[in-house]
Amino acid sequence: MNTTLTTVLYTSKTLSDGTHPLMLRLTKNRRIKYISLHISLDAKFWDFDKSRPKRNCPDKERINTLIEYKSTFLGIPVTRSLTLRGV
Repeated sequence: MNTTLTTVLYTSKTLSDGTHPLMLRLTKNRRIKYISLHISLDAKFWDFDKSRPKRNCPDKERINTLIEYKSTFLGIPVTRSLTLRGV
């Protein structure tokens, strides 16, 4: 029962302002559940290789803090090694 938590920019859904929602992808027993962070971000500010916001992202500190808060709330460390595009 390995559980992983990955931060994902959900690029398959584009909002009306052209941004994409930021979600946590929770995987347990090969079942996937997406948890919204209630933040939308433009794809140019997201590093798909590291699953983190880029240095030039305007709300980088706020986003990183929110990811860490949700991760500790769920009790699962965030996995950063996955590359997910067009999820």
